[in-house]
Amino acid sequence: MVLVKLKRDTYGVASDYLRMSLEYIYNPDKAKHMNGFGVSTHDAETTQSQFDYVKHYFHRTADNPLVHLIVSFPKEVKTLEKAIELAYYIAFYFKDEYQVIWVIHYKATERSFYHIHLILNPVSFKTGLLYNTSRPNMAYFCDWIESRTHMKTLYFFADLTSSDDI
Repeated sequence: MVLVKLKRDTYGVASDYLRMSLEYIYNPDKAKHMNGFGVSTHDAETTQSQFDYVKHYFHRTADNPLVHLIVSFPKEVKTLEKAIELAYYIAFYFKDEYQVIWVIHYKATERSFYHIHLILNPVSFKTGLLYNTSRPNMAYFCDWIESRTHMKTLYFFADLTSSDDI
């Protein structure tokens, strides 16, 4: 089963949360593979600058700085190559309207080896509207994942003290 964890906490100052999240995913000791749609994956500073440009263009700088999704694959996903393929399919969901960067981490747990972090600019680069992380939208996102991976997918909202892993 694929698990999707949505982190909603901003840890205080919005720009700090975006910076800290990007620094976390850019950590070379953890990142096994990184890619993105509509945003550079060169470094955290460039990514943040590009996110900020879209927010300033649409005057949405006071809104939530990011959507942070953590997607954990079941142990059947044993190789980095398979995790990369699945991550691409999952991130593709956002590519026509939102800037999204994703990274694959490896961490052997009881239920999985690989998980991905998706950092999404919640401001659409087409319309300026915010991505809505409502229960119906999260269920629809899980349906998308199931249709691409052929694996049952569930989501949950993280509590404020949860880690950046599943």
